[in-house]
Order: sequence, then C-alpha cells, then structure tokens
Amino acid sequence: HIIITDNGVGFDTYQILTGFGIRGMQERVNILCGTFEIISIPIEKNPIQHGTTLIVNLPYV
Repeated sequence: HIIITDNGVGFDTYQILTGFGIRGMQERVNILCGTFEIISIPIEKNPIQHGTTLIVNLPYV
C-alpha cells in the first residue's frame, strides 16, 4: 500500500492519460494486478485545499 500526497497546484485528472508518465505508472501497476488511483484538486477549484494524492495497492506476492 503506497500513498503519495503533495500540496501542489493539482490538475484535471481527466486529462492525465494524454502523457506517458502517469499512464506508464498505471500500466505497470495493472501488470502487477494492483490498483491505481489519483485524487487531485486543482488550485483554481479550491485555493485553500489543493494538491494531488496517488494511491497504489499491490498484492503481496
């Protein structure tokens, strides 16, 4: 179980699959039969509470 959180500017999670970075991480997690979740609140939508959380769960092998 891995959780990575920051308090950066955040981003629109609907546009993340246009690049290779996050998509590549998601593909690797899927190959390992894990789950991959991104929660991001852009600073434009909430100037007080914004940032990104990445949650990865991998099975114990």
